[in-house]
Amino acid sequence: MTARDREAELVSVLGTLADGVVGHGGRRGLLTLETLGIEIDWWVGADDAWRIPSEGSAHTVRPGVAPAIDARVRVPGGEAVLRGYAVAGERAPLVVAELENASPAPLVIAWVVRAAPSYRIGRVAIDGSTLLIDQRARVELPRAPLRWAVAARATGVRETVLGGAAVSGPFETVASRRGDLEIALLFPVAHRTRTRLAATTVGGDEGSVARLPGLDDVERGWSAALERGTRVELPDDVMQAAVDSARATVLLALARGRSPRDRRLSQAAQLWDLGVSSARSRGGASSDDPWPRVREGATRAGSSPSAAAEWLIALRDALFRAEQNRISVLPHFPVEWLGRAIAVHDAPTAAGPVSFALRWHGARPALLWEVPEGFGVRAPGLDPAWEAIGSSGEGLLAEVDRTRLLPLGTATGAEHGIVIDEPESFS
Repeated sequence: MTARDREAELVSVLGTLADGVVGHGGRRGLLTLETLGIEIDWWVGADDAWRIPSEGSAHTVRPGVAPAIDARVRVPGGEAVLRGYAVAGERAPLVVAELENASPAPLVIAWVVRAAPSYRIGRVAIDGSTLLIDQRARVELPRAPLRWAVAARATGVRETVLGGAAVSGPFETVASRRGDLEIALLFPVAHRTRTRLAATTVGGDEGSVARLPGLDDVERGWSAALERGTRVELPDDVMQAAVDSARATVLLALARGRSPRDRRLSQAAQLWDLGVSSARSRGGASSDDPWPRVREGATRAGSSPSAAAEWLIALRDALFRAEQNRISVLPHFPVEWLGRAIAVHDAPTAAGPVSFALRWHGARPALLWEVPEGFGVRAPGLDPAWEAIGSSGEGLLAEVDRTRLLPLGTATGAEHGIVIDEPESFS
C-alpha cells in the first residue's frame, strides 16, 4: 500500500493534548497505534456468521470534535459499534477500544492484535487481565479471555477463530524468534451491553478499564479546548463539523508546545490562531472558486494533520482574504448559502484580528465587520460594487437575485450601501 493509499484509509488521528498523536483510526475500523507498535482489529461473531470489519463491512466516521472513530457493522436486529479514542494517563496515554452490542442477541467479540507496519511481536503473555506484548506494550482487558488463539501472522488466527477452534482455559505464553505473532482474544458480549480494552506502554497506568472516561467525556474536553482561536459559524452542518475536527487535529499535532515541522501545518496553525505566533496577511486574489475543493475535502478534514492543515488553509482563503489595505469577505459565495447566516470570529492577520458576520434583510445581505485600523472591506462574491472604509461597521449590500435564494424573510426599507454608525458587537 502506497503512502497515498494509507492516507486515504485514515478517518481520524488518535491522541491527547498531553501526549500528541499516538495512532490512527482507519475506514475499515482498524486502530493502528504507532507509538505502541501494534494494530487492534475486531471481529464480531453473531448467530448467523462472523463479521470482519477490516475486510470492508464497517461504516466508519469521526463522530465529533474529539480525535476518535465510530465504526458500525450490521448484525441481526441491530449493530455492533466500535468506538476508538485516547485518554491521558498519569504515566502514559491509553487508547480505548469500546465495543457496544446494540442488538437484541448476544455476540462474541474477538480482539485481534498484530504488529503495526515496521514492527514485530515476538512474545505474548497474559498476567491476570493484562495482555503483555514483548517489552513495549500492555493491553488492559475487562477480564481473562473466554477463549484465545495465537499463530504466526502468515498463517493467522482467522481459520482457528472462525472455525470455532479457539482454545479455552488459561492463556499460555507464546514466543517466536521470527517475531510474527498474531493474537485473538474472545469475549462474550451480552445484548445491549458494552465491553472495552485499553492499550498503553509497559510502564503505563494499570487498573480497571471500566473506570476510564467515556467518549462523551473526551468530547466535552475537546470542545472546551477549541474555545480558543478562530471560530466560525457555517450554515452547512458537514462543513461546520469538519472545521471543528480539523482544528482539533491541528491542535493535537501541536500538543505539548511542539514546533510543527510541516510548513502547511504551521501555516494552518497561524491562520486559525492555534498556538503558533501571529499570522501574516495572505495576499494575491485568485479568480478560481475555492468552494468545490473545500466541499470535497470536508469529509476528510480531520483524518490526519496534513489533511486538516490543507483544508483549513483552503477554507480560510474561501472565507476572506487580506489584500494590501482591504479585506475581501467571501470573494466567492456558494449559491446554496444564499439567505443563510455566516460568521467568522477573531481570525488573525499580521495587522490584527478580523471578524465579520453575514445576516439577511429579505433579499439583501447585511455585513457586520471588525477589521484592523486602516483597512477597507469588500464583498465581491455578493456585491462587487460595494466597499466600505472603517475598522467596524455594518453595511447593507445590493439585493441578490431572488431566483437564486433560499426562502427569505421580509425585505427592509434600508438603502443599499448604508453604513450603520453603531453596529452590533462581536465581543
